[in-house]
Amino acid sequence: MKILIDGHMLKQAHGGVSRVWRETLGRVIAQCPAYEFTLYLTNRARKGAPTSPRVRQIIEWDLPPRALFSAWSQWQARRTRADIFHSTYYTDPLTAARRIVVTVYDFNHERLPGVTGSTHMIEKKRACIQRADALIAISEATKNDLIEFCRVRPELVTVMPLACNELFACTPTLPDEIAAFIAKHRLRPPYWLYVGRRGTYKNFSTLLRAFAAVAGDTGGSLVVAGGRPELETHEIELLIAHRLEDRVVLLPGISDDALRVAYAGAAAFVFPSLAEGFGLPVIEAMGCGCPVIASDIAVFREVAAEAALYFDPHDVTALADAMRRSLEPNVHVPLVAAGRKRAADFSWEKSATILRGVYESLA
Repeated sequence: MKILIDGHMLKQAHGGVSRVWRETLGRVIAQCPAYEFTLYLTNRARKGAPTSPRVRQIIEWDLPPRALFSAWSQWQARRTRADIFHSTYYTDPLTAARRIVVTVYDFNHERLPGVTGSTHMIEKKRACIQRADALIAISEATKNDLIEFCRVRPELVTVMPLACNELFACTPTLPDEIAAFIAKHRLRPPYWLYVGRRGTYKNFSTLLRAFAAVAGDTGGSLVVAGGRPELETHEIELLIAHRLEDRVVLLPGISDDALRVAYAGAAAFVFPSLAEGFGLPVIEAMGCGCPVIASDIAVFREVAAEAALYFDPHDVTALADAMRRSLEPNVHVPLVAAGRKRAADFSWEKSATILRGVYESLA
């Protein structure tokens, strides 16, 4: 069987979607020795793509005249005569494949149109989903949204839960590493950790206001890993008003290994999102032995189960209370143990096996 995968999302250096494909693609190729895989990639996506004698790459070079290079690459894609075309991020089919598979990550735009404001993305996604012969949802919550917003038949949807990289789950973090991390970034322990982008539905401002409420009586810091290298003007003004401008540390280009240490040393990882498709940092935090404080939304209940403290994402006081509770030994220690146990239920090998099953069902 020939499978053509649109690998444009591998161009992302960071982000949950690119992580999904970097982790699963090589594994599913290894699990399917009888299949032929072709990856359609932009030049920037080549670095994140797996290499194998059974994997052919078609590169769409970003060079002038761009239209000519794009047409040449698409002609090559059509010549693959693929049995399955797999869209990684709501792209149009590159070939007249017999079957189309689409991976669906979330419905944040649909659930929060006034916050995200992306009508074009909603329409493009819906059109792609309606063409699909099989759909992969990264959580039961996303599957439910697929059925609600796109009216798809449930039997078309396979849930493929995500996982955390072995670096987070299997690499022990030494006390000296945590001490060095704290000293390097001039943190005031205890510190709480936030990971990822901070705009719109991420609800980061609620975390900042909660931190302002607890900073005085805890003396702690807030570490913000990933995302943009600067805060918004209104966020800076809030910190200045509370004299906390030196207590928030931004680490936009943090490596996975440094992030592992940041998780391990934190009082808790805080995820205040209004909506998510899965929430990879939740699994990463639990794998590193970091307690999780998460907004009380369906997908976080699905992923973390009883291994997290939950709060109403619209309630600053509730989040501040959860942050204080994370410092109590009788709360912190059981959360660490429950989180490690919960994280062990997920693995990328399982994810790849589910993906293989989808391909086999379309053979």
